Amino acid sequence: MIGLKFPRLFYGRKKRQRAIGNRADFCEFCLCVSRHQVISFESAQTVMFVSAAYEEFDRESHCEICRTPFPASTRHPVHSGSEVTIEELIRETNPTALQDAQREFSEMTLRADDFSTLEKNRVINFLRSHENEYRRRLRGYVPLIAVGSIQAMILGLVLSVWIDFWLALAFVGAIYLLCSLVYFMWLRQNTFAAFQGGAQRLKQVSGWEYPELRDKVLSNAHRFPKAVDLVCKQIDLAEQADEYEFTPGKDFIPLNPVSG
Repeated sequence: MIGLKFPRLFYGRKKRQRAIGNRADFCEFCLCVSRHQVISFESAQTVMFVSAAYEEFDRESHCEICRTPFPASTRHPVHSGSEVTIEELIRETNPTALQDAQREFSEMTLRADDFSTLEKNRVINFLRSHENEYRRRLRGYVPLIAVGSIQAMILGLVLSVWIDFWLALAFVGAIYLLCSLVYFMWLRQNTFAAFQGGAQRLKQVSGWEYPELRDKVLSNAHRFPKAVDLVCKQIDLAEQADEYEFTPGKDFIPLNPVSG
């Protein structure tokens, strides 16, 4: 039992977002040049369920490491083919990325009282972006099961025509609860899979070992409980068998002394 989403019947606009490729750029939180996934935001006129062609109205680029969204211009080139190394991506999409990143990084270090401030901000922003995306992914669960409960009630009333009323409600209610639980478990598993490799990427960029990384992450548990839980589970799995590869020069280019 899940709720139905009804599109506008006569006239309206439909919106969608889709990944259109990758671009190399400097992440001011990860302090490195990393691969950014470019997201296109598009809309289309809809008349009687029929949509016109989608037109792009905005873009964002999401850092592969911390998942932070940044504004992106439609004029920027994007690599849409198979995955390439970060150096190849720089040459193809942003040839001045290293020079621009080094200049901005130097300005940031001069403004900061201590490099540890930038490292602290790296962890906080990593957790904040993961917390926001986690909540965004699960935001629709409660409204969905609320609509599903109404549908279950209606179905129970219909079934009561043929069987006892309370038996019909119990039968439909059991199915509804089972479906809600299965859907929630699937949603959590799907969300965890989407964040896979986050702790390993943060470890490589920061240069910290897993015990130190865990301590820094846990110090923010009161602010980002869901993100901390996700990252700690990733650390537990990585400490058992760290099979995720994310290496400097191939996947990112560090600019800080800890990683470099």
